[in-house]
Amino acid sequence: MYNRILYLTLLLSVCTPCNLSAQECENALEDAFESLGKQNYDQIILLLTDCPPERLLEKTKKILAYELLALAYFNNDRVELTKGALHKLLDLQPGYAPQTPQYTEEFIGLVEEVKNERVQPESGSIFHNKWFWIGGAAATSVTAFLFFNRQETKVLPEAPDPPDFP
Repeated sequence: MYNRILYLTLLLSVCTPCNLSAQECENALEDAFESLGKQNYDQIILLLTDCPPERLLEKTKKILAYELLALAYFNNDRVELTKGALHKLLDLQPGYAPQTPQYTEEFIGLVEEVKNERVQPESGSIFHNKWFWIGGAAATSVTAFLFFNRQETKVLPEAPDPPDFP
């Protein structure tokens, strides 16, 4: 009983700061969204770097945070940081495409460039080959059969010693 109480206390003490920081990050996200309307991109970067999107709990809020961060970096001519934020955004939402009219053609082009840069699995890769998987399944089955279907081996009597040399 004492262990359960200790465990619950530990769990609550560990999770409470996580929820508080997530709530603080949600507030920072709202402030960053308001800063977007004022075109205060430095403030967006400051808010979202102090409270990174990874701390947010909901996927949609993480996507919005990375989108705001990418847009802020882009408008501050920080292309490499923009690409980094877009890569994280595309990890969460691979089919992302900016659709609102506030995005410039350059930003949309950069999003497409980042999408094209992402590593796509080759269609001829060995892991996409059905024969690779069929052969692996067959080899696993044979190995399992041989391993689990062992029969008792008969113990042979010891062989006599060889004769002495003359």
